[in-house]
Amino acid sequence: MARGGKTRNTVRLVDKTHEEKRTLRRPMRRWEDNKKIDLKSIGQQGVEWSNLAQNGDEWRAVVSTVMNIWVQKIARNFTS
Repeated sequence: MARGGKTRNTVRLVDKTHEEKRTLRRPMRRWEDNKKIDLKSIGQQGVEWSNLAQNGDEWRAVVSTVMNIWVQKIARNFTS
């Protein structure tokens, strides 16, 4: 999606901040925020996700690593 350029509708949708009603306790997390949290969890906090997405092999490796971390967290919640 990020490789498609800034004119594609999907990229414009992802970049748009959602105008939904917020809860009183904390603001709603955007997709962009989730990507930053995922990159931080694998030790790549200074890296821009859209730059990683330009290289398909590198992006797949990052996504695979993050997915493995999330699967392990979910599995621990079921076993405890």
